[in-house]
Amino acid sequence: GTQKQRLLRVSGNPGRSMAALPNGQLAYVQKATEQTWFLKIYNPQKQTSEILLKMPSGTEDFAVLPDGTYLTGNAAKLFQYKPGRNTDWKEIADLSKYGVKAISRLAVSKDGKLAVVVTQ
Repeated sequence: GTQKQRLLRVSGNPGRSMAALPNGQLAYVQKATEQTWFLKIYNPQKQTSEILLKMPSGTEDFAVLPDGTYLTGNAAKLFQYKPGRNTDWKEIADLSKYGVKAISRLAVSKDGKLAVVVTQ
């Protein structure tokens, strides 16, 4: 027979980035207020969401590496968050020395290569 599909509201006012995780869960950004945005995980089995951590101010884009590490950019800086290891975003690179003013988009390939869209 045909499967019935249901539309399920996961979040109001989400950011523009979402990522399907290997465990079937969904990572996304929730814009709680104008200033406070959270990285959240949605569990489709339980239909529950939990906050992982607060995003850097004004940042809604992120990417997830194959090992589960989250990456985000704020201004010209690149940050990472490893669940279970870090408690907050940790700066791992400053791209301003390459003339970068802002990191606007991030994407990761299946083999772990990072692509970054920047403003110079």
